Amino acid sequence: MFVVTFYSYKGGVGRTLALVNCAFRLARKGKKVFILDFDLEAPGVDGFRLVGDQSPRQGIVEYVSHFTAEGDVKNLNDYVRTVDPGETQPGEIRFMSAGRKDEHYQILLSRLDWKYFYQRQKGYLFVENLKAAIAGNFAPDYVLVDSRTGLTDISGICTLQLPDLVVLLFNLNNQNVHGTAQIYRSIRFNRFHKDIKSLLVASPIPDIPDYFKIRRERLEYARKTIGTETIDLVMPFDPFVTFEETIVSGDEKGTHLGRSYDELADKIVLANRGDVLTMLREADDLIEEGEIDQADLKYQDLIKSYPNQSQVFIEYGRFRRMTGKKDAIKYLEKARDLNPEDPDLLGQLIRTHLRGRRIKKAAEYLDDFISFCDDAETLEDVGDLFSAQGGIAAAIRVYEKAIEISEQPPVGVHLELGNIYMQMKKFELAAVQYEIALRVDPTSLAGIYNFGYALNLARDPRATEYFLRAIDLFEQQGEKRLDTTDKANALQAMSHAYAAVGKEEKAEELLESAIQIASNLGPRGQVFSSIQYKKIKAKDFVEETRRLVKNLRRIKG
Repeated sequence: MFVVTFYSYKGGVGRTLALVNCAFRLARKGKKVFILDFDLEAPGVDGFRLVGDQSPRQGIVEYVSHFTAEGDVKNLNDYVRTVDPGETQPGEIRFMSAGRKDEHYQILLSRLDWKYFYQRQKGYLFVENLKAAIAGNFAPDYVLVDSRTGLTDISGICTLQLPDLVVLLFNLNNQNVHGTAQIYRSIRFNRFHKDIKSLLVASPIPDIPDYFKIRRERLEYARKTIGTETIDLVMPFDPFVTFEETIVSGDEKGTHLGRSYDELADKIVLANRGDVLTMLREADDLIEEGEIDQADLKYQDLIKSYPNQSQVFIEYGRFRRMTGKKDAIKYLEKARDLNPEDPDLLGQLIRTHLRGRRIKKAAEYLDDFISFCDDAETLEDVGDLFSAQGGIAAAIRVYEKAIEISEQPPVGVHLELGNIYMQMKKFELAAVQYEIALRVDPTSLAGIYNFGYALNLARDPRATEYFLRAIDLFEQQGEKRLDTTDKANALQAMSHAYAAVGKEEKAEELLESAIQIASNLGPRGQVFSSIQYKKIKAKDFVEETRRLVKNLRRIKG
């Protein structure tokens, strides 16, 4: 259990917002998280409405007050609620509030004398017992403590006795910087002689241009005043979070603030040397340094230490696959036994089997993968792999799921589905897919040409219109924009369009160019055939294209 206190000398720096956002991010990493709201004078965590039942529930104030009055400790389960899962799976979040926040709460809070509690009522042992009860009843990976601001008895409990790590959030004005410096020094040289780690987070800081200088100067002033080598993270100011308590979206699709919370959650994990994710990161570092044997030993130690952690087996399976070891699948299978509903793991198993050309074995995971995966890009990637290995039926199912869950038609998926139907000579179905792709991207050369070609093979008179549009766009774009293998395919394909509108000379010219390009790709080169609608060996592409030249000459003949 790793205890993290979120502390700020002054309010208004987004402390509780950062805590709750980190809690959700840790849970998404598969962690069990316990939130403890120790800001008793101004509790704010319950403002996020984390639980479905919003009725008042006893919390820390009532829990401590019962002990001071009766001398015994009540069952902690009566004070703790489970956060609505939402997107937090595969982890979980539990929450112990400050208390009911009613009139009785205020009376109990006013009676709490923390100095007397510690001196005469074994307060230190009580807090240690609280930590032990949390560990014993809920076994969380992380306890996140929201601390009161300022220099108080409670802030001392939260920054010195409870934590393994303190996240110090501060603004760049003098009061914040000097107050944070004082707390930072008290943590470093604490009376308990504990090795308490800290993260210094400047928040919220307007993202103004550096030429104003003040932002850079104030950060440097804070660094020197606090007495640290670096400020660990700068949280940007986001005006929209001032309106409502918000779980901010992160990753590449999220906001700047959301990505900062992602980074803060990652730094918290890295500070915890006992976290399996931190140790996996160490193995990654060894790989980057070229220490492959040492990385292998690190993974083996992790497997011995964490025999029930699926992520360890997933990463070792990836590592074994990367290093060309045939037993990679064994570790991925073990991970699946531990976590059978993980779509990322199922995708890894499918990829590993497909790279070994074991299509039937890969298809055994298809039903579960389609059921559990809700990411269209991942589905498209797996569909592409099935299609490339000739697993057409499987690819169709995966693509259809990707289309089903996408907010708007995914152009790439519809194009790939069209290509598959062309392979199967189901030209009308192919035309339907290409037409959908064209609605989303009406200027796509691939979409226009393929729609025209599918219509042509289906004997639809609209084909000529789309061939002419494809020719016009092809001549506008020029051939230089295409890379080598795409160029050979494009030239072969566009020859069909030119031939269909009576420009046989141009069609033959394109085919000769395609032959020249493909001939230089070597024995392992591959090109996508516009006849077979799949990748074939470059030498086979050359022979196929030569036959097209002969047919053209016969027609011209």
